[in-house]
Amino acid sequence: GYVITKTHCGGYCFKCAPKKYTLTDSEFILKCASGGWVYKDDFKSVEPITAKTVYDPKIIQRSVHLIRSPYDNMVSRYHLEHNHMERFDRQKDLAKYDRERAGFRKFCKDLNKQYDKEEQEFALAAKKNGNDKLKKALDIVKDVPCYEDLFKYINWHDHAFTATAKLKMPTLILHYNDYETDFDGTLETLLEFLEQPLASDFTKEFIEGKSYEEEFFTEDERKAVKKATKILASDELWKELSRYFS
Repeated sequence: GYVITKTHCGGYCFKCAPKKYTLTDSEFILKCASGGWVYKDDFKSVEPITAKTVYDPKIIQRSVHLIRSPYDNMVSRYHLEHNHMERFDRQKDLAKYDRERAGFRKFCKDLNKQYDKEEQEFALAAKKNGNDKLKKALDIVKDVPCYEDLFKYINWHDHAFTATAKLKMPTLILHYNDYETDFDGTLETLLEFLEQPLASDFTKEFIEGKSYEEEFFTEDERKAVKKATKILASDELWKELSRYFS
């Protein structure tokens, strides 16, 4: 069977400008193959040492491509940022932003304001080079909370499709909510793809109910996200994402 590992590849930074999160296909693949190499130097250290390294992407034999609703993805990434606020005792941020809808929307409003100029300039530069899709999408979602994260999300998944195609890699596409609607069937599909048996001591550990679409976004914002996604996403990606806009 195949041993599964996890990579976030690249282009997923949370608070960053488009020049940082926009990658070429080759850069994305290298990020996917980057990681930590843990070793022990018997001559100099007692504890294991972790060093950054880049593996040959060709050693990867199969890929599991996990997709989550764009709305849930944006909110869950805010929750991760909020976890960092708590972990590093960022009291000023915690006083401004709670973990719920109001905190998310205020944080995103500040984030949009912080990067709006760079997003506009990047979209205008792309338009001058003959690609007006980004400018059209930006004009549609400029008032959507954390719209930059939608652009990163679309870029990331399209890069993932391109990477697995270039590497001619068998790929299983899973949707996060498949675990909620059919946990056992999804698990069986995953194990068959990996050619692995179910562990005898396996216990289900999936927390259900993490859906934020209607609570955190207005109806107009959801319509805007749909329009922008249709403009920017490849046909292959849109085929997978259309279920979230029905």
